[in-house]
Amino acid sequence: MPAGVFVVALGLGLIRLGAQPLSFDEQFTRDTATLAWSGIWDAASDTEAPHLVYYALLKPWLAVFGTSDWALRLPSVLFGALAAGATALVGSRLFSDLAGLVAGLALAASSFFVSWSQAARGYTLAVFLATIATYAFIRACEESSTGWWAAWAAALAAAGWVNVFAYSVAAAHLVAFLFLKPRPPRRVPVLAALASLAIFLPQLALVTSGDNGQVDWIPTPTPPHVAVGMWDWASRNPVVVLAAAIGFVQLIRGVVPRGVRWKTALVATWLAAPLVATLLASIAQPAFEARYVLVGLPALALAIGAAIASLSRRQALALAAALVIAAGIRLGQHYVQPGEGLIR
Repeated sequence: MPAGVFVVALGLGLIRLGAQPLSFDEQFTRDTATLAWSGIWDAASDTEAPHLVYYALLKPWLAVFGTSDWALRLPSVLFGALAAGATALVGSRLFSDLAGLVAGLALAASSFFVSWSQAARGYTLAVFLATIATYAFIRACEESSTGWWAAWAAALAAAGWVNVFAYSVAAAHLVAFLFLKPRPPRRVPVLAALASLAIFLPQLALVTSGDNGQVDWIPTPTPPHVAVGMWDWASRNPVVVLAAAIGFVQLIRGVVPRGVRWKTALVATWLAAPLVATLLASIAQPAFEARYVLVGLPALALAIGAAIASLSRRQALALAAALVIAAGIRLGQHYVQPGEGLIR
């Protein structure tokens, strides 16, 4: 099932992949990733610390496959498809196979997610790593496995190195852990968390110390600005918002298959954590942009999966049909006018 979701997401990401000219940021990605290793490090030390890992991964890829627009964007599409498949895995583990399938497809068909999976930037890689970290966290909690705790720490730290706001998913894991009953022994999770934080902190220091005004264009996050950004984040799709709201209501009511309290806390906090992180960072420097909270989209998809899995068959079919139609309309609009409403 996750493999099928991956294939669907990959297909949606490949549609008209090279149709539009590169944005300024994408051109900068190509220019930087084709530098010598010392040049990539110099760029990171100057303004590009948040994208250091992605440039380092992209450099050998471009050396093999060339620097065409299509080749430049393909890794982001692949990571987006992997994120959708991983979301399906998480949903299946949390609730049911049906919830996982719907969640994976909901992420794959999100026009906002597709738009950024078709951009030569590292945002979908961060989503993939954060989702893998969440899957490892779930397995670690359920099995009290040292190996899964180590995998969780590694994936979480890697997500933070790709995008500092992706590390906010750790807040969801902490809240979910506190809701667990019975709670696993704390020694191994605490050591794993400390190791993950120790690996992530140098990147955080590099990003904050290397701020040379590259985000000065971001406006102060006023309520209207945040509302518009989150509407973009939800693909400007009212059916998606409605379905996710139904999912959270069903989770709170306790009628979602295997939807115990710690899982509800996990999904809800995962949804909110990236937004809260960007708003808190905005106290020092405006940092809210919808793309920076992309890592919360799997949680929105999981809520949609919970809704479909918990409704009666007739209600679920009606909601699924509405989701398919609405997603199809928004995807069609994206393919006609890629990047609609986005600032790159």
